Amino acid sequence: MILFYYNREKFVGKVNRRAFILLPLIFGILFILHGCSYMKESAVVVDNEQIGITGVYGERIPINELNQVFLADTVPNIILRTNGISAGRINKGYFRSSSLQKNVKLLLHTRGAPYLYIIYEGNRYVILNFRDREKTLEVYEKLKGLVETE
Repeated sequence: MILFYYNREKFVGKVNRRAFILLPLIFGILFILHGCSYMKESAVVVDNEQIGITGVYGERIPINELNQVFLADTVPNIILRTNGISAGRINKGYFRSSSLQKNVKLLLHTRGAPYLYIIYEGNRYVILNFRDREKTLEVYEKLKGLVETE
């Protein structure tokens, strides 16, 4: 990049210095903002009709389609990320599970238990947790009540 900058006139003729400096800067900022959106924790919002999971790979699940909600100490065996991000302890997106023989949506913010499983119509899975264990348990209590009232 530096070599190109000093020899730019040989490669492309006269170059606008502002564009040469601003374009990489803009792309860098966009890349950082995009990465930060993946790292931000999801939020779970429950109203009378649906469960809303915010953020990248968020989900809206109608309450009448909710089949099962439970906590587990492990996630299913994952063999492949089909669409999403895995960065350190963060796993967000769609992942292929060999134990379930299907794609599941993971919204994991830490590698530690508990993991909240939400299974809804069509045998679709959303597995999530939060950095704060207590927050995961709190969301579970909220959602467990929705399944029991059905």
